[in-house]
Amino acid sequence: MKSIKFLITLLVICFITNVLGQTKTAHTYKAFEIEKQTIENKALQKLGIPLTEINKLRKDKSGEAFYNTKNKANEAYIKKNGISLIALNEMVAKNKAINKYKDVIVKKICQELTEFKRAKLCIEASFKEWAKRGEYEKKEEYELRMTEKYEMIERISQDIIFDFVNKEMIIKTGKYNIDQETYNITFMRIYPFYLYNTKNALLNEVYSYYKTVFKESYPSHIIGGEYTDRVESYTSLIENIGEYVIKFPTYIKKIDRDTAKNYKTESEGYSSDFWNGDLYTTKLNNCIVYEGYFLPNKIEIKGQLYEIGLVDTYISDWTLKEEEEEVIAKMQKKANLKYPAITDLEFNTNDLGLSKYFPENYSFKVAN
Repeated sequence: MKSIKFLITLLVICFITNVLGQTKTAHTYKAFEIEKQTIENKALQKLGIPLTEINKLRKDKSGEAFYNTKNKANEAYIKKNGISLIALNEMVAKNKAINKYKDVIVKKICQELTEFKRAKLCIEASFKEWAKRGEYEKKEEYELRMTEKYEMIERISQDIIFDFVNKEMIIKTGKYNIDQETYNITFMRIYPFYLYNTKNALLNEVYSYYKTVFKESYPSHIIGGEYTDRVESYTSLIENIGEYVIKFPTYIKKIDRDTAKNYKTESEGYSSDFWNGDLYTTKLNNCIVYEGYFLPNKIEIKGQLYEIGLVDTYISDWTLKEEEEEVIAKMQKKANLKYPAITDLEFNTNDLGLSKYFPENYSFKVAN
């Protein structure tokens, strides 16, 4: 009897062990962060930095201390050995981890690095560049210039928000419902996707990207070789995920069939799915901040405004279609949701990361 009980117990243990052995690590962003951290820790230890020191460096939430130490250690290793296979092996391992977790990484970027967030980062970096004292600028000249800081933060904010609102957008038509007179459409925009290891790298990459795209809007004194050199020093602090089209499927609430018939955007002249649509410029008056993205709540067709159904939906998830290099917002219906109009947005300098320059927390709106 005892031997039978022993065999049963042994079988149960084997079954549990087998099940646990087959359990996979959860496919989450947290799992990716753990894997990425393990890869970095191995590389740093090979460069001669003990794990206790690494753990201390990671307590700096900005990430700057960690990555500065890492870069110095890597430079010292290269100087001594001529080449760093450690850095190369780390990069290969990290790229493998990024590809493995790309869906959750892209979702997180879509949720957290929205257009509104990108715009605020551009405002922060732009103002900080303007607020730097020049090498040949006398103290009294600098102090006099800083009396214009209120005007300058409003001007910079307005320019950048306008640029984001007017960024190239494609509208693509879908199915028309003749009984309800609704017309399915999709808003599409292209964005670069990066992993940022430090706040400064994030600020610089977002700012430098939009400085290139919207270069006419930035004051000339904040564009120069010194800034370019500083941006390039952050290239080791980012991992490029790729450039993706973000798609927002929505609909025109009410449009007659004759107008809908003449508004089909597809053309055989374009091989690109993105460009096979209608290039549309959003008007500031007809723009809302939809889940952090600047999208029109009305579009103009042949001089007439048509209301869009965005205000009756929210984004419940994001779907990555890697082979097409696109991310699709999954919309769910919910009536009468409140999304702020651009002209109603209130900015404050604390939220923009500029409390050093505005101790009193200056608030303002983007002028119409």
